[in-house]
Amino acid sequence: MGVLSRSMEDRGDVSKDEETSLERQQAWRSQRVAELSSGIAHEVRNPLNAMAIHLEVLSDKLRDMEGELPAPVRPNLEAIRSQIHRLDGIIRQFSDFAQGRAPSHVLADIVDAALALCAFPMHRKGLEVELSALPDAIVEDGAAISLVVVETLLLGVEAAEVGAKIGISVEKGKKDIQICFRSNLEPGVFDEERLKLVGALLGEQGGRLETEARPDTFAVLSIPVEVPST
Repeated sequence: MGVLSRSMEDRGDVSKDEETSLERQQAWRSQRVAELSSGIAHEVRNPLNAMAIHLEVLSDKLRDMEGELPAPVRPNLEAIRSQIHRLDGIIRQFSDFAQGRAPSHVLADIVDAALALCAFPMHRKGLEVELSALPDAIVEDGAAISLVVVETLLLGVEAAEVGAKIGISVEKGKKDIQICFRSNLEPGVFDEERLKLVGALLGEQGGRLETEARPDTFAVLSIPVEVPST
């Protein structure tokens, strides 16, 4: 029994070591992705720019004597132009996020960018987001708040049932804005370590995270802001 017990303990230690190694590799890989993202974005946007230029050249060649495009090709050219701009925007957003660049210092723009970044995992689970109007407000560190909002949203997406709704509502205080993330989620379904990181980062910005403040609300972000005078 002693030999068997030691053997099982050894196997448990090996399993933990392998898990730790995989986590370390993942963290390392994430750092490298962030460093490489600028070059990747540059290499992808170069052909995109070339496509946009050649699209305009093609459009000019198709115009008639009055400078009008033939009606049958207009929707196709506009669709191509729209998708080029869309892809360029997606690449820019991911590159900015990976490298820690603030998408904006305007809170509404930060939330919109976070929703765009999380669009694929939300779509994959068939989630619907209900977003209330955000007031005009400025944050000091847009990159940090962007990371806080993205991570909170991803935690909700990962914990939500397929086809669920996530509500994002806003309450305005004198010196802060509370962003409430609502969904019918069971307590304890979140990664506690990631929640702690969100709370710590938000605390560094002078804000706070509440996770059990209200029914059907899995997180409340209290974010210090400057509200432009009107």
